[in-house]
Amino acid sequence: MHSFHYVGRQLHCEGCSLESLAAKFGTPLYVYSQSTLEDHFARLDRAMAPSIT
Repeated sequence: MHSFHYVGRQLHCEGCSLESLAAKFGTPLYVYSQSTLEDHFARLDRAMAPSIT
């Protein structure tokens, strides 16, 4: 799962419009989602955990 989604025709990350971020900070702009990174790390961590048999 990731935290990027469209609201109408505007892309948002964790409820924040990327268009508004680009207007405020300029482009190019790199936006990372903390919740997506944490989710993907947790999935990888579980996948790499030693299995108990």
